[in-house]
Amino acid sequence: MQKGDYGNVLWEFNPNGWVGILFTRDIFDGTLGLAFGHLTIFWRSLKLSRMTTGITTIARNGGGAHLDLLSATYIAKAKFIR
Repeated sequence: MQKGDYGNVLWEFNPNGWVGILFTRDIFDGTLGLAFGHLTIFWRSLKLSRMTTGITTIARNGGGAHLDLLSATYIAKAKFIR
């Protein structure tokens, strides 16, 4: 980052931040490998957002019985995940 003319900061794109999210660097030889922990968290977040969107869409359209079935299924799956 560099100082701007009026005290602000001049931002420049740097892909190293994204590399740090997607990959992990080995401390001994410096090679890159996938960061499975970060990818797992991203995948769970994506699944949760899709489920939330589906449940709210069904609830908004008046599908009360379907909402009960979906929430019961989600709760049953959540017990087995832990």
